[in-house]
Amino acid sequence: MTSGDRPVLRVGLAALAVGILESVTNPPSDLGVLVGAATVLDVLRMVYRVNT
Repeated sequence: MTSGDRPVLRVGLAALAVGILESVTNPPSDLGVLVGAATVLDVLRMVYRVNT
């Protein structure tokens, strides 16, 4: 696995964990917004690292 694959794997695992958490519990509605923001920030960081 290359270092470029790790952020993608990390985002996928986090999304899976949040999905499981949402299906088992009743999380606050802001959780989806926070997960989306974290995903966007991680993708932007990944793009930045590719371009530098």
